[in-house]
Amino acid sequence: MVIAIIGVLIALLLPAVQAAREAARRMQCANNLKQIGIGLHNYHDACLAFPSLSPQQPFSRWDGGDILIFGRDEWYTPEKAIMPYVEQQTLFNTYAQIMTHPMAQPWNSEGEVRALWETSDGKFVSNYLCPSDGMGGKFHTEIAPWNLFKVNYLPFTNGTSELQVGLEINPNFEGYVFDPDSRGPFVPRFWRTMADFTDGLSNTFLYSEFLTGQGPERFYGCSWTLRAGCSMIFYNATPNTLSPDTQPNYDGFCGTGDNLPEINLPCTAVNDDARSPNAAARSRHPGGVNALKGDGAVMFIMNTVSYQLYAETVTIGDGKSGL
Repeated sequence: MVIAIIGVLIALLLPAVQAAREAARRMQCANNLKQIGIGLHNYHDACLAFPSLSPQQPFSRWDGGDILIFGRDEWYTPEKAIMPYVEQQTLFNTYAQIMTHPMAQPWNSEGEVRALWETSDGKFVSNYLCPSDGMGGKFHTEIAPWNLFKVNYLPFTNGTSELQVGLEINPNFEGYVFDPDSRGPFVPRFWRTMADFTDGLSNTFLYSEFLTGQGPERFYGCSWTLRAGCSMIFYNATPNTLSPDTQPNYDGFCGTGDNLPEINLPCTAVNDDARSPNAAARSRHPGGVNALKGDGAVMFIMNTVSYQLYAETVTIGDGKSGL
């Protein structure tokens, strides 16, 4: 009888313990986003603008340019740019040396570049990882033998797919029309200033959560390539949507075994046209995701949020205040 009573008490206690642990993880996640917000504001103070999504032309095949070199041309995403402002100056300096080296292709592991990679191998930024994810590990091992760290926090960009990201730079591409109301906080080759956020920084989401995938070979969260779910997310759907993200038909994006709705990673594969791919905010927090606003506040967005209000809070100048 006593054993049975103890068993019942344990069964009653375990959910409460798990809930308390998740509450602590969610609080740590919110604090991580606050640190990113501080870094972004410090960067703006120093550079008079927020960082661009990438200083390079996205999808350069659109205008006949050279294909980007993975990593070297795309590595300077906002969370890399603010590393000196979140106490990561040493690691930032190492990556800057690697990516600006004349032989800096990430697959090059010889000579000086090899020595630089060795100093960064296995290092990561702990504040860029949500403690509730725990699925994909800290690193992506595509560029063997060097491990590139992953992140759980990605910036919002234009519109609902990669198409609007490129159209702000090349608005006359093949007859497509750029919608200025679709502008989000971060895009390639544009350094937004606070004045660009005409809806108000307190009415605009800058960053939210994303999942790093089920293993180290998944590209999700590997913000070293200018693709949806790697270095940017969209307001294509509300957080943790059951609708699949649209992803290229490559292993690591939405290839063999990558469509995993049971772990909140549903995807639909498309040919790699650099137009239709997208990725919605996702987390392992019950009921929603944390998101960073432009004034540094962190808000927990419920999965049941109104899509219209949510989208209005991502765009920076549509004249609507959103959430």
